[in-house]
Amino acid sequence: MKEGLVAALEKRLKALADPTRMKLLAMLERRPRCVCELTAALSLAQPTVSRHLRCLEDAGFLAKERRGSWVVYSLEPSDDLSRELLGLLLSRLGGDLEVQMLVKRLEASPAYLEGGGAACGKMGAGE
Repeated sequence: MKEGLVAALEKRLKALADPTRMKLLAMLERRPRCVCELTAALSLAQPTVSRHLRCLEDAGFLAKERRGSWVVYSLEPSDDLSRELLGLLLSRLGGDLEVQMLVKRLEASPAYLEGGGAACGKMGAGE
């Protein structure tokens, strides 16, 4: 059964109504990232970050891909409504000083997916 517009908006807006989830979307704007990168940048526990990412995925904003031991998330709106809401949110968040500092800190840290390895710690040792 196709989801009605009101139900679709409710689901997506509820997902966007959390400051941590908004920050996660801003952090994923430049490129896909593994959960460990996001966890380190936000200084939150991995299960907490994973729960927020799952909510955003269920709402149609993200896609995930398993790469060995890692789960990598990327912005991938599932439909026009998700794409429009995401575009509006990211255009507004780009001017927020707190979000700018968070993204800058994330970009300055070594990233496993781009060859650094430090963000994911010892997880890469067996692969």
